[in-house]
Amino acid sequence: MSINTLPDITSLWKHSDPAASQAAFMELMPGAETGGNISFNVTLLTQVARAQGLQRNHEAANASLDRAKRMLDEGNPQELQHALVSYLLERGRVYRASGYEDRAEDYFLEAYEMALDAEEIAMAVDAAHMLGLTLQGKESVDWFSRALKHASSGINAQVRRWEAPLCELLGRIYAEEGRSDEAKRLFESAVILRSRQPAQAPEKELQCSGVACACPESVADGSLLVP
Repeated sequence: MSINTLPDITSLWKHSDPAASQAAFMELMPGAETGGNISFNVTLLTQVARAQGLQRNHEAANASLDRAKRMLDEGNPQELQHALVSYLLERGRVYRASGYEDRAEDYFLEAYEMALDAEEIAMAVDAAHMLGLTLQGKESVDWFSRALKHASSGINAQVRRWEAPLCELLGRIYAEEGRSDEAKRLFESAVILRSRQPAQAPEKELQCSGVACACPESVADGSLLVP
């Protein structure tokens, strides 16, 4: 599998069916392992881990992430920044889903800082929103607000597609807190942003947990579904 023929991992995600997503990722593993692209291999393993985590198979998810970590330890850190951030994000998600919020917070914070240093802004937004889900009270709202600020200032579609879901998520939080004017402004912004986005086929609605469950784009671990 040459670097010019590497598939788009994101396009293989079917968040309403993590088992199918895992199967699609696993089909790529033999070619990825012989191709020698460590960054791709690590990123692929992190997505296998996320699919396993969404099925609440946390032991298998941690095993996949252990494999990814061994590859990271053997590679050149300067060439593996994207893969390392992906690893940190998914390890944090597994810890959070397993009830280890303190450990998850450490991983998300490291992912956030490293993503900013590497100018991986979409991943920084993801990490900030996961910190918002992991923390409580004002800290939580501050991280959601920081995620939205990054998304709103993004210069590419991969970053800006976070903006509408985050507006809706924060709008619901503000509405619950009685901050109706701020909530209304955010909901209106979300409507405008959605009108500018190409239509996407809706996925099956999932039961989720955490503050993000009020948002139409969320998955079984409570995090936002931003394809």
